[in-house]
Amino acid sequence: MRSSLRGVAVVLVGCVAAYSAASVTVFLDPTIGVPFQEAQENAFLSATSGLTMIHFDEWAPGTILTGNEYAGLGILFSQPDGGQIRTFNNPATFTPRSEPNALFPYGEIPFPERLQLDLITPQHAVGLWLIDSEFTQEGYDETVDFYNAAYELIASLPMPRTDFINSGPDGNFFVGVISADPIARVIMNESPNEPIIEDVAWDNVYFGVPEPASFTLLALAAVTLLRRPR
Repeated sequence: MRSSLRGVAVVLVGCVAAYSAASVTVFLDPTIGVPFQEAQENAFLSATSGLTMIHFDEWAPGTILTGNEYAGLGILFSQPDGGQIRTFNNPATFTPRSEPNALFPYGEIPFPERLQLDLITPQHAVGLWLIDSEFTQEGYDETVDFYNAAYELIASLPMPRTDFINSGPDGNFFVGVISADPIARVIMNESPNEPIIEDVAWDNVYFGVPEPASFTLLALAAVTLLRRPR
C-alpha cells in the first residue's frame, strides 16, 4: 500500500506516525504475537541485502558496555540521558529475541528510559526488536525515532504495548525503516512520567542497505513527488 503524508512519498507496512521529506518504508505492526512480528522482520529482510546484525550474545549477562564495542562494525550504542547500558536476560520477565542477551538501559532513573544508536556511516536501512514493550503509554510520546545525518526526523514510530506484566515473546515487536535519506541515529524514547515504569530493551539490531530494487522504488517515488504539478 502506498500513500502520502504531508507531501511525502511513503510505502506503508503496518502503521506509521511521522516522516521527513524523504521516501520512507516503515515496518511496524502493533498486533501482539510472534508470527505478526516475524512477518515484519521477514519483510524488512526481504527488502534488504548484506545487513550487519548485532545480537549482544557474545557477552556475559549483566555486562556493562561502554557503547563503543561495535565501533569497528560502524555502530555506537548509548543511554543518552546519562545512564549505562548493559546486556541483560531475566527469563522471569522477558525473552530476548536471540539468547542469552538483549541490550538494556541501566541505572537511568530518574532519567527517561531511552536507548540510542549512532551509525558512523549513515545507512539506508535500520531495523531492531523492541524487547518487553509492555506498558508504553499513550500521551507520553513514547516512540522510536529515526534521524538523518543532520539529525532531522525521518520517521517516528509509536512503541506498541501489550498491558502484560510478564510478557515473554509476545512482548517483543520488530520495527524497521528503509529510507532514501540515510539514517544516522535512532532513539527509543520512553517517558519517565508514565504510570508504570518499564525498561524496554533492544535485540537483533540490523543496519545496512536495501536491495537495489527496493532502493530504486524509493528513489523513483521521491523523483515522482518532486515532479508532481502543484
